[in-house]
Amino acid sequence: VNGVKVHNLAHLARLVEQCDSDYIRFDLEWKKVIVLHTSSGRAATPDILSINCIPAAASQGLLEEDPQLPADLTLLCQPSMADSEIVGDDEAVAVGERQARL
Repeated sequence: VNGVKVHNLAHLARLVEQCDSDYIRFDLEWKKVIVLHTSSGRAATPDILSINCIPAAASQGLLEEDPQLPADLTLLCQPSMADSEIVGDDEAVAVGERQARL
């Protein structure tokens, strides 16, 4: 998440919750990348939960849980465009921003 290697679910939840940048980047397996507009994603969360009958965005206490991280967290992923693969223009979507082509 934004260049930080995720160690477990509690760590992921904390990274997402504490993100204060305009965008949040998730580097996935197979060179797949998801970039979300942070404030738009947060604003959409209640509707997404409601539409899909999900009672809460996270389990109770998940954000308070100790993520039990390794002592050395200096390992950062260094994502670059070379790490990303976009096969065609139709596959590239900016989530949370209006696009003229949409």
